[in-house]
Parts: sequence; C-alpha cells; structure tokens
Amino acid sequence: MNVLLLTPTTDPKVKAGTETYNDYLKRIFPQMKIISNDDVKPSKFDWFSPLKEPLKVRQVNMFVKKNIEELKPDLVITNGMYGWNLKEKEVNCPIMNVSHGTFAGLGGNAIKRFSLEYLRTRFIYAFFEKQSAKNATLVISNSHLTRELNKKYYGIESTTVHNPVDTKTFKPVKKKNARKKLGLNAVKKICLFVGRQEYQKGFDLFEKIAELKPDIDFISITFPKTKSKVKNIKSVSVKDKEELSLYYAAADLVIFPSRFEGFGFVPIEALACNTPVISTITGVIKEINIKGLNKINTTEIAEWDREIDKILKQKVSQNTDVFVREHFGYEKFKRNILMLAGDLTKN
Repeated sequence: MNVLLLTPTTDPKVKAGTETYNDYLKRIFPQMKIISNDDVKPSKFDWFSPLKEPLKVRQVNMFVKKNIEELKPDLVITNGMYGWNLKEKEVNCPIMNVSHGTFAGLGGNAIKRFSLEYLRTRFIYAFFEKQSAKNATLVISNSHLTRELNKKYYGIESTTVHNPVDTKTFKPVKKKNARKKLGLNAVKKICLFVGRQEYQKGFDLFEKIAELKPDIDFISITFPKTKSKVKNIKSVSVKDKEELSLYYAAADLVIFPSRFEGFGFVPIEALACNTPVISTITGVIKEINIKGLNKINTTEIAEWDREIDKILKQKVSQNTDVFVREHFGYEKFKRNILMLAGDLTKN
C-alpha cells in the first residue's frame, strides 16, 4: 500500500507526541512517504502569526496536489489540521485524519484565557483542524476524550484507536540496576517529569512540588533541556528511548501534572516500566483505573503534596506492565490501523 503522511515536521530532534505517533506509523508502513513543512517552500506570509501554521499546511497541501501524479498514494494520512486544504477528489484516494486531542480542547483547558495564544488556538487553529477532519474519509481519535471533543466542538464522528507504547523498549527493570546504569543515588527518593517545560504540561506545578520537598531528587527530562532555578530539580537529556526507559524504571514516582492531553504517552510508558504515576485526569488517563495509577483532579499544590507523600510511603510491588501490553501494545495498534486502512482502500 502506497501511504502518504502529511505532518508538521520530520526533524529527528523534535520528540513530541505527534512525532512519536509517526514513528509507529512508519513501522506499520515502512515505505510510507512523509511530507512536512521541512520539505516544501515556505509561504510568503509565514510572518503572520495568527495564521502561521495554517499557511504552512496550505503549502504542504499545495505541494501534494501539484505532485499527485508522481506521488500516486493509495491512502493519505493527515495529522490534525494537515489536510484542511485537501480533498479526496484532489488526491484520488481516501484520507485518514488523525486527531491528537483537538486545538479546541487544548485552548479551552490548558491555555490562559483571552491571551493571543488562547484566541489563536481555540478559534483559528480549531477552525482549520475542523476543516481537515471534514475533508477526511475517516477520522481517528487517539482516546475516548478526543473522540468526545471532536463531536462536541466540530460535530465530527470518529473512531477511537489508542496510541501504542513499545513494550519491548518500555519494560520493567529493577530499580537498583537502572540507577546503577544511570549513575543515580541508590537510596534517595526520585520523582520524574517527562514532557515540555511549559504551562500546558504543568511544569509550573512540578516546580512548586519540588520546592516543597527539598530532600527528594526531582529529575526533569524535557525538550529543549530544562532550565529551572529550583535547586533540587536536575535537568537531564536522554539519547534514546532505551535510556528514557531506564529513567522511568529508576524513579520512585512519575509526576504528570498536564493540564490537557489528547492521549498522554508519558504515564503509559511509565506504567509499562512498573513505575507508579500520579496524574491529572486528562487524555487516556480518564479511561484507566488500575493500581499504580494515582489520579488527582486538582491543581492545588497542597493536595499534590499529600498524595505524593502517601504514594512514596507505599512499598507495594505492581505489575502495570501487563495491563499496558494488553491494552496499548504495538501489535494491537498495528492490527487496528491495518484493518481501517484496508477497509478504506478496498471501498
């Protein structure tokens, strides 16, 4: 099957959720052609901030339409708004749109109200994302929450296919062994943050929590590298997923204070390593109720502080890796995507 993926970037240095998702798609479709902003001529109006991203998408879509006879896809996959200016009849094949949470949901939950960023995300970006979904033959949502948001804000029906986690990489390792490999203190309590150093991801909450617990080491793995004035926050860069998996295994607790997620790879990767997680109730976390996942429905730091104390005092082993393999394994994701792609291209 000749698959064409349209996405924001192919820069290997960018390690966000969409790029992780793309990596899994590449495993399913090894010959998949990827076209991003990096591959096309920039728009003359890229400087206009409110429409910067939609204009980039337009350039990608125009490139595809211009070269469609050479590309000849059997299936086009668009991430988010990356199909707003592209219709089935223009590519001569079905379009599968992947929704990673919706800009409407992001703007309404994780961006400060009435800021320029809020207005751009909640209304302008959401408008183009809705158009991209409307242009698609099928819309895939990465969680039940994303499916609900697509229906609520865009009036779009979609099919839930949960993101996968590579359980051959993210797997249990004895804490003692993981810390030895990473050169970490063998006995001190360690709390881990993985994500981006920004308000949406709740990094401000992570810093406040760390300030309340000076005797605990707080490790932060972000891109770009973390810059924090909190003394017990240690900034770390990892070279690959194998090293990230070791940090999950080395931690006593993974802290995930994100204000909004469509899915949320981090807590699932941590649970695959049998590491306890404390998380806001967002993304796929809303669907999961298992021992080892501690959900908290507040941004009150005092409440986070109390709950973290309780978790760190517990000495109970867990086997959340079994749950992750069953519900979020790569093979399950592969079967679902191939089945949907097969149905689309067969009709």
